[in-house]
Amino acid sequence: MEWKEVVVAIVDSLAWPVAVMLVAVVFREPLKALLGRVTGVKAPGIEVNMQASDDSLDATRASVDPEVAAEADRRAVEERDAERVEQAEALVDPTGVILRSWQDLSDAIFALRRLTAGRGRPAKDIRTVLNQLIEDGLVSEDFATSVIELRKVRNEVAHGVAPTGVTAQAYALNADELRRLAKAKAAMMSTGEESALTA
Repeated sequence: MEWKEVVVAIVDSLAWPVAVMLVAVVFREPLKALLGRVTGVKAPGIEVNMQASDDSLDATRASVDPEVAAEADRRAVEERDAERVEQAEALVDPTGVILRSWQDLSDAIFALRRLTAGRGRPAKDIRTVLNQLIEDGLVSEDFATSVIELRKVRNEVAHGVAPTGVTAQAYALNADELRRLAKAKAAMMSTGEESALTA
């Protein structure tokens, strides 16, 4: 075996353990908090029981309409669950996470443009759409630059560059934040509110 093959074999065999360690280090504090709330674990299908994370929620709930509190709780649980699933997926299928995150982001940007576009055929190119949104004062240059950077990463992944789980997690967080900004702007426009989107 040549020395290059040995190095490749070592890197290949250490990729997953290093990725897991990196995730453990990066998410050390949230993992500590999460593990501290575990009250029981069952197997074979694995079931984990956890205690409530914040006792102060009881006082807040007492002063809020029960229906509003229930809806807020439901949304918080859905968001937290979706984030956990996304983080786990990023480790298992980083390419898929990046491609899905890009699709969700580009869908939100095109939807925002459809709200402001006049008659005629809408643009199909993301750069053109971003330039139109900038001209309309709906998004900032920084927003557009961030989207273009994410598009570059997406294109690399789509053409065979294998991302790490950590890269996919960071990508998904950034894409999700930009998607939320675009959706918030679209919601403001639908309700008649006017303000520039800055990112």
